[in-house]
Amino acid sequence: MRPALLVLCVFVVAGCSSPADPEPVPSTESPLMPTASTVQLPDQELQLGAVLAGAPAQVTATGPAVVDLTAPSGDPAVVAALDCSACSGPVAVSSVATGSRWVDGAAPLTGQYLVDLSRGDDPGLLVEAEGEWSLRVLAAEDVPPSAGVQQGTGPAVVRLTDTGAQLWVLADAELTARAVALTGDRRSMSFGADGGVEQTLELAGPVLVGLDTAGRWSVQLRP
Repeated sequence: MRPALLVLCVFVVAGCSSPADPEPVPSTESPLMPTASTVQLPDQELQLGAVLAGAPAQVTATGPAVVDLTAPSGDPAVVAALDCSACSGPVAVSSVATGSRWVDGAAPLTGQYLVDLSRGDDPGLLVEAEGEWSLRVLAAEDVPPSAGVQQGTGPAVVRLTDTGAQLWVLADAELTARAVALTGDRRSMSFGADGGVEQTLELAGPVLVGLDTAGRWSVQLRP
């Protein structure tokens, strides 16, 4: 596995540094958590409504749109299941409030993506796509629980219910990974790599893990 450029972010109070820095320096310029978006919002505004455990909400539209929604009270994250298989060109889904980009790819694109709400940001989403798409948003509780080593290919969200203290992530291709603790301080962590990577994060379970990659991945909570 070749060395990969790795960027790691930990958010109790947001901070990010590259592994080459001798001392971590808080930053708001991470490619994983960009500053507030300067993109002009589209005229199309859609009301997704309330997302509740056991009651996902879904919307279908064509072209760029702002999607307003209400997340489950107290949940540190929701899951965005995007079907942009009929789209063309670049595809992005980001936070209207902060510009944080949860989806960044090229059509056709289909997958599940983690939307980090651990800092209490408004959950509204900006969808930038050409063509018809559908977006289904579900509560963290609606992601099937799993334990032990989990493996897959392509973008996915996994809910690990083990009680381990460390999150192990392995991928064989470019990866953006985000994880949110579902109990305790409910902090979030994220990292990105431009190639195959193996990384261990100090994050106790249970956790919700989002893996944005075109390659194969493995995740596990370890003692």
